[in-house]
Amino acid sequence: MTAQKKTFLGVALFYVALLAFPAPTLSKEPKLDPQDLVARSLKAVGAPEKLAARKTCIAEGNGTVRVRTGGSGSMVGQTVFLSEGDKFRYDMKFESKDYPEELFAFDGQNAQVGYIRPGKRSKLGDFLYLYNGIIKEGLIGGVLSTAWPLTQLEQRGAKLQYRGLSKVEGKPAHEVRYQMRKGESNLNIFLYFEPETFRHVATIYRIIQPAPLAGRPDLSSSQTDNRLELLEVFEDFREEDGLTLPHRWTIHYTAEVGQSTFFGEWETGFEKITFNQPIDPKSFALQ
Repeated sequence: MTAQKKTFLGVALFYVALLAFPAPTLSKEPKLDPQDLVARSLKAVGAPEKLAARKTCIAEGNGTVRVRTGGSGSMVGQTVFLSEGDKFRYDMKFESKDYPEELFAFDGQNAQVGYIRPGKRSKLGDFLYLYNGIIKEGLIGGVLSTAWPLTQLEQRGAKLQYRGLSKVEGKPAHEVRYQMRKGESNLNIFLYFEPETFRHVATIYRIIQPAPLAGRPDLSSSQTDNRLELLEVFEDFREEDGLTLPHRWTIHYTAEVGQSTFFGEWETGFEKITFNQPIDPKSFALQ
């Protein structure tokens, strides 16, 4: 047998050997049923009877607001988050005449957002005022709130769509799209859950407003869509009376409008979380 034939035979035998073994398959993350994911997430908070026994929640701590883009500076204040049933109130107070507090609430009927000065809300306040379905739905505050809609999905009538593993704040997380039964049709809402524990660790609310039509053709290329995004991040999970809750809550708000960009953060580290303490009903209505 010539050297050329030996080489050809060797190559042929090599490929026959390859075909004798199955090709490796790429491992894929199994697609989760959103209802099952929700069940695991609630189990990560605590036993069903413990969750059901939580009628009110009062979370208190130190808050900081920081303006990163579109301004500068930071302030430190006190934050209180109250919730009872579907009602809640978020209040971050500062010792500032120009920005005395960030305040929004829901009394079970009406969503309200406070002014920082007469007739003027903050950038965050403007967003929540325009898209107050976030407040009414009980999404804001995550599992800290007794209004958290994942505990009452049937009553909410929301639609959930599992979208696979994604990343939020640079960390892997299961992504679920949340669609409210009514209202805020142009608002995209995504919930994120830690793969190992199924804890709810973040929520993104995203709006894209198409650029207005330019009056002149030569100006159309300079028109850009407005992009608004509110990101809630929940960290430092610790147990309180049988429920594992986040003790750090940060709201990131980004607004890209025209040629201007704003980015700010509202961060709270909760030092005290208590359940089933009486709350004055007047607390849920802004005075």
